[in-house]
Amino acid sequence: MRVLVVGLGHVGKPLYEIIRGVHDVEWLDVEPRDVTGQFDVMHICFPYSEVFVDQTVGYIKRFRPKLTLIESTVLPGTTMKIYEKTKAPICHSPIKGREADGMKRCILWYTKFIGGVKREWAETAAKYYESLGFKTYICDSPLETEFAKLLNTTYYGLLIAWFQEIYRVCKKFNLNYEQVVEFIRRTEEGGHPRPVMKPGIIGGHCVIPNAKLLYKKFKSKFIEALLEANEQWKVGV
Repeated sequence: MRVLVVGLGHVGKPLYEIIRGVHDVEWLDVEPRDVTGQFDVMHICFPYSEVFVDQTVGYIKRFRPKLTLIESTVLPGTTMKIYEKTKAPICHSPIKGREADGMKRCILWYTKFIGGVKREWAETAAKYYESLGFKTYICDSPLETEFAKLLNTTYYGLLIAWFQEIYRVCKKFNLNYEQVVEFIRRTEEGGHPRPVMKPGIIGGHCVIPNAKLLYKKFKSKFIEALLEANEQWKVGV
């Protein structure tokens, strides 16, 4: 099987390393590189932008892969837009993982959720991912995976934002923050999980950009609160 990875960043590079141990794989990144021929599978791993659809359409027309897999976090509806312009077999299957955990190792911890424009394409993608060592789960369409990725990271961001707010309450009323948080944490003694997050600036390339993408599709007071809380934290409030 011949595979192409487009975008050799924090998603594409570890994915390339995994594929290299199983299939014949080529890569493309920012710098020009002579890659020719047709591919069985093409992974799209570069970040979403206003030109993401056109760029991906260009790669599909250039290489004519039998199956295109979008690993990137995208604005919901993106996969279908690309399909409408190409009529090519395509699925969305967003990567999960944290660089702090070592991406090559940790992305295999997580089940690969696959949203195909057609069910048969998702089933083909599942067999391919399983050949790499992934567990797989097929969704009804790309919309499920596109929204799920954004909702998941925004959920995580909201938890952090709430602990930013807890810290502010403790500061305002001169409370011992660690003791308040320990009270919350020990709710688990009754079998009721209470994830405890560290308050701090929500940075990186994931949580806040993803929340803003989600907000473009769904106006939410929760997302507004997350963004406001993080901006307040930046100025020490």
